[in-house]
Amino acid sequence: MSINPKILARMKLPHNGQPDLGMTGEPEPALPHDRHLDCAPLTGAWKQRKWAIDLRNVALDLKWPDAVGEKLRNIKDATWWIANRAIVTSMKFKEPSPEQMRGGVPTANTASSGRLQQPGRSTSLATPAAPSARVSDAAEFAASVSRHPKKAEAAILALLSRLYKGPMKETLQGKAMTAVIEAQFEDGRDLDAIKKLLT
Repeated sequence: MSINPKILARMKLPHNGQPDLGMTGEPEPALPHDRHLDCAPLTGAWKQRKWAIDLRNVALDLKWPDAVGEKLRNIKDATWWIANRAIVTSMKFKEPSPEQMRGGVPTANTASSGRLQQPGRSTSLATPAAPSARVSDAAEFAASVSRHPKKAEAAILALLSRLYKGPMKETLQGKAMTAVIEAQFEDGRDLDAIKKLLT
């Protein structure tokens, strides 16, 4: 039994030690231009990073207090930007965890409360959420995504991707991102139709 040549090509690393091939074995296209200086390099799959750069560019064009703008420039996790994509319209976001920040190291004492943060309002990252609040947030999330088939599909695929590593993880993450994009398209189309009915 021979190994697929595409798998072998993915295993070979260039001189800098980083793989330069996407999931198909082809070189990944260039990411969009980051319009803002000194932003943290994003982590995540290529599609996630592309979407996150677009979101971050729009979000940082908004008027933020200096401390909030600095915090947003230091968020390196592409999935944080995607999960908080409403930031570009509502200027509200969930407080990032330390491991989602540039130079951040996960700690056992920090937990996100799952609540949206108003810009300029301070919260302490060192105060963990009560277990009952975390269960309530998880239950609310499950109830919310189960109302929409594409969101439910994306949530299930995202959870499954956490069980795998390597190409399987990337494939599941890619499928989850596709489901998220399809859900956004459906939501946007329906909202546009409602707005047209109101005019």
